[in-house]
Amino acid sequence: MSERNVEVKTNGVGKPTVAERRRAARHRCNLKASCRLFGRAPDETIPAVVQDLSAAGIRLIVGESLPKGAILEITFHRRSSEIASTPHLVRIRRASQQPEGDWLIGCTFVKNRSDEEMSKFLSWSDRYETKATSQQAAENDQSDADPFLLGSYKERRRASRRRGSAVTVQAIQPHLTPMPLEGWVVDRSCIGICISLAHLFPKGVKLKIRPVKSGQGGSWSQAVVKSCRQAGNRWLLGCQWTTDMPVYALQLFG
Repeated sequence: MSERNVEVKTNGVGKPTVAERRRAARHRCNLKASCRLFGRAPDETIPAVVQDLSAAGIRLIVGESLPKGAILEITFHRRSSEIASTPHLVRIRRASQQPEGDWLIGCTFVKNRSDEEMSKFLSWSDRYETKATSQQAAENDQSDADPFLLGSYKERRRASRRRGSAVTVQAIQPHLTPMPLEGWVVDRSCIGICISLAHLFPKGVKLKIRPVKSGQGGSWSQAVVKSCRQAGNRWLLGCQWTTDMPVYALQLFG
């Protein structure tokens, strides 16, 4: 039975639980792909970049909004842009617009992928960890300078902000939040960080935040929420570190 038939006949049945999805190790990557809504014409394909991947799900960047709950056909590409796989069906679970205007789409596979398939997918990626690129064109003459160490000449804030790959993070409010909440980094600097979460935290709340890589969490760092605004169905939290952060710790956040 083809994967497409499985999706059509099991719509809403056998959906993986949150616990099952979390158990699947995530792999940061930079994998070229294309996608289209299930049943659409071939010329309605949308370019995409896969940011992380697990046996149960996928997170990708696309240039337009896609409806939650819709079925997507995703095709992976090799580094040369040559098509490397037959389409895989996924269901869109969440979608949020990023400050740069792109959309971050979280999906679950209709059928969990095997270890062999995962190894094949990741072999087509440029690298397992993406590099910061969104500010590169704007600051070509300072491309070798790390904003954590040297402030940007165009930066008017007290500390230069650095954007790039959406590093996965966990946040927790000590003694009040029973389980860590997962989100990702929007931007960060030597004095603070902006993260996207599905949960609201009011101004003044103290949080512990840590980066997550390949399913493994790093050390916790403490920050205070300075701002919180809604962005679609998520919240953007602007936080300030409560202590001076060493460079090596900052670099773990992207």
